[in-house]
Amino acid sequence: MPLLVLCAALGLPFPLPLFANRVQTLDEFRYPSQAKAEAAWTAGRNTPAVVVETGALRFPCPFSEDYERASWDRELALDLSREQVFQLDLFCANPMAIRSVALYFKSGAGWYLWMSPLREAGRQTLVFSKKTVSTEGAPAGWNRISAIRIGVNRAAALDTELRLIRLTAEVCSIAVVQGTLSAPADEKNAARNAAQRISRRLNEAGIAHAALDDGDVIAGGLNAGVRVAILAYNPTPPASEIKALTRFVKDGGKLVVFYSSEPALAELMKVRLGGYATAQEHGQWSGFAFNRSTPEGVPDNVFQESANIRKMAPADESARVIATWVDAGGFPGRDAAWIQSGNGFWMSHILLDGDDDNKALMLAGFLGVYDSSVWPAVAARALSASGKINSCFSYEETVREFSSPARRASQKTDVQRLLQEADTTRQSMIEDYNKRHYPAAVRRGRRLKALLTEAYSRLQDPRAREFRGVWNHSGLGLIPGSWRASCRLLSESGMTAVFPNVLWAGSAHYKSRIVPLSTPGRLYGDQLQQCLDAAHAYRLEVHAWKVCWNLDNAPASFVDRLKKAGRLQVSSEGRTLDWLCPTNPDNIADELGAIRELLEAYAVDGLHLDYIRYPGSHACFCKGCKARFEQALEQTVGLWPESARNGRFSEAYAAWRAGQITAFVKAVHDEIRRINPKIRLSAAVYGNYPECAKTLGQDWGQWLDEKLVDFVCPMTYFNDPATFQLALRKHLALPGAKGRIYPGIGVTALESRLAPDEVIEQIGLLRDQRAAGFMLFELNRTLERETLPVLRLGPTRE
Repeated sequence: MPLLVLCAALGLPFPLPLFANRVQTLDEFRYPSQAKAEAAWTAGRNTPAVVVETGALRFPCPFSEDYERASWDRELALDLSREQVFQLDLFCANPMAIRSVALYFKSGAGWYLWMSPLREAGRQTLVFSKKTVSTEGAPAGWNRISAIRIGVNRAAALDTELRLIRLTAEVCSIAVVQGTLSAPADEKNAARNAAQRISRRLNEAGIAHAALDDGDVIAGGLNAGVRVAILAYNPTPPASEIKALTRFVKDGGKLVVFYSSEPALAELMKVRLGGYATAQEHGQWSGFAFNRSTPEGVPDNVFQESANIRKMAPADESARVIATWVDAGGFPGRDAAWIQSGNGFWMSHILLDGDDDNKALMLAGFLGVYDSSVWPAVAARALSASGKINSCFSYEETVREFSSPARRASQKTDVQRLLQEADTTRQSMIEDYNKRHYPAAVRRGRRLKALLTEAYSRLQDPRAREFRGVWNHSGLGLIPGSWRASCRLLSESGMTAVFPNVLWAGSAHYKSRIVPLSTPGRLYGDQLQQCLDAAHAYRLEVHAWKVCWNLDNAPASFVDRLKKAGRLQVSSEGRTLDWLCPTNPDNIADELGAIRELLEAYAVDGLHLDYIRYPGSHACFCKGCKARFEQALEQTVGLWPESARNGRFSEAYAAWRAGQITAFVKAVHDEIRRINPKIRLSAAVYGNYPECAKTLGQDWGQWLDEKLVDFVCPMTYFNDPATFQLALRKHLALPGAKGRIYPGIGVTALESRLAPDEVIEQIGLLRDQRAAGFMLFELNRTLERETLPVLRLGPTRE
């Protein structure tokens, strides 16, 4: 049997080629006997011994017993002074029981350590960078490592285990450079986020890389075997960094540069910089189309919605445009998105989230030009991941899981055809890998994933009279002026309601007497009425999304006026926040007035409250809250805010805060019943109930119990299906919850990003729990292009 077929059948790791001894395997976790495994890995106090099995080593975690932590140590002498990244390849079927997995290296009288959560079930690789390491005690240096420790910290009283497959240390040929010295103070967070986004895409593709910053580059950090440096967002590198980058390039190194404005760096990369440009209309720069001179493996098209770019052109004949920006309709413009020169690649904006798989492939294609280790690693990761659908951990398990329901499915013929094509594609993929046709193997892996996902969808049947809502954060549809197309898409995909975000505490997407008109409302007209006209034509409900208290989208002059009037929240540290204080009578009147105005002017089917809470336990501690709390308490509280934040009145204050929010919800409820009892009131709420009642003042369980809302949408944004299922059970068991919980599925949330098969699995779980419906976050290009086309084949089929 070929080696790769054997690895696939047994669920073993695919062999990765080694290049220039850059990868040091610290442990492959394959021991010939139980005795040798126990001798190598010593169990900590009250921790069970490791267990030998084929291709891995089991680390049992009996957390249903009185264990808070399990740990195992292995003694060995290592010099890890050159390595930059450590990767732990593991399998865990039940990560819900685990708060974090810890990796320690003992050095002298101290330890280097990391802790990482497990965000999903199944096979996964945890990546630990020296850039993010913590220490305990006084470690003596990376050249004096004397032991490795694996630790697991408990999150829930459930038994689980880790199956460890490989631990490696790597000297990376690729580095992601975070802008620190090159970014102004107000851009440092953006620079950090840009570097983290690129790092996530590389990790998803299986590309190991070092994490550096501007200071590391100046100090010679690119001299340690780095072949390609990615400048994620380094707008104005200092002269000393330009000098280091110039030396790096002259020595044969290559750069991938995003959105820099430094002329010296552009000159080095043979790029002529133009001016900063902002989009004149929504969707002007909605993606980039690559031309025929693009490196192998790069997708033809990549979606990205950018609001601004820095224009550019090749500086001489050694550079060329390899991609141009396209608009929301897919039509190419004249603005260059990517330029390639002999020294690397340059993009006219930063890399944003969205179309993540294609962006990972794009980066792999660029890096593969300069580093021969990239495509084998990407192909091996694709082989490992392509057969995984929902909670099945391998291709073989997926096929077994599908075989029985396929025989009785309503779309049996289609499912069987898809599984047959999947088998052929799988074999071709393995053949491509064996022949070292790595980009071809990756393309077949994507096709295999698509076939299995479609088969999984066609195994599902729709549920009658199910509520299926979609949040739209922009409040503009997919693009401005597209409400008819957006609603047609939702209707044809089996959705029943749209939730457009049209009213904030400081702006509205329509003319209001109480809050300012938003910029989109001024540019594109009344978004709520446009949505209503289109949605009702396609028999969709419209639930107007109202952001309470939060002033993020308000004009600065509007916020300043409220601040001068003392109407904003104040943190426990005394900092004024851009949030209305929800106990201020004027704020309550304005928020209710804006809601009343909307309900009387528009034929909405529902009102959806968001941010119906405090920003956190650190607010609000303004003078007005103190006076009103003391009045309710009928006594003075003494030292403020300490007595209410962490002192003798902290519990009473937390309950009082929650009572203020509940009182506002009741006021909205009563207003709706007065204006039109058919309008349904709902709220987007935090999933960690009842903790959120204390920390955020959001006691939504009470709202359900007292029938103040018609339904709630808990933001159950989890990648792990077991964690999602546990949250569902807790929510649906609350008094008054029956038929009134529509769980939120985080397709593209900050907390979770779900592939279509993962969305299908979560829909199946909530149906198993008899939830009355669900919500999808959110209406965007990912939902349009990836999620909805799959859902309409099965779970939401009409």
